[in-house]
Amino acid sequence: MNRARGHGARGFTLIEMVIVLAIIGVLVTFGYPALQELLVRSRIESATRNTANIMRLARLEAIKHSVQVLVTFDSTDNTVWAYANVDGTAGYSPNASKPKGTVDYQVGSTYHLPNGVTFGAPGGQTAIDFGGLPATFESDGSVDATGEVRFVDLRRNYLEVSVSPKATANIEILKWDESRNLWHPSNEDNHPWKWN
Repeated sequence: MNRARGHGARGFTLIEMVIVLAIIGVLVTFGYPALQELLVRSRIESATRNTANIMRLARLEAIKHSVQVLVTFDSTDNTVWAYANVDGTAGYSPNASKPKGTVDYQVGSTYHLPNGVTFGAPGGQTAIDFGGLPATFESDGSVDATGEVRFVDLRRNYLEVSVSPKATANIEILKWDESRNLWHPSNEDNHPWKWN
């Protein structure tokens, strides 16, 4: 017995449902690797941007409060943080018993690198290099030593936060281009960043 659909009948046939599920399956199959790549890439980009922002905040704090501000990179804990060196002694020394304005204080918050991202550099380069010291911003906005901090992800992509020249302490994000053997900004000379 063959019944025609009634005038008010609603719903989907089994064939329509199978076709929709097949289309969804194909989209997920081809879209998943791209999504994974995007997630891995976003972690190293986030670490680099947040580090650059901490360094910009440190420089601004140094100028605003006429104090030396140091940005430290801890490869053991995979953290980045900054502090104002108010008392002028080596190292971070917050001492609550001293009068306010004479005590070192943290600038911003401590940033923890995301999973899968660490400090690292390609081929014999140094991951953290500011002349053996933390990145140190002076009250005039300059930096004591030009340098860079570099990050690597699980796919061996490398990004860098570079600070130079000393006088203006320009903070720039660069990516390692293995084929050209150099660090370069995004889309420099029509060379977009390539990802592993």
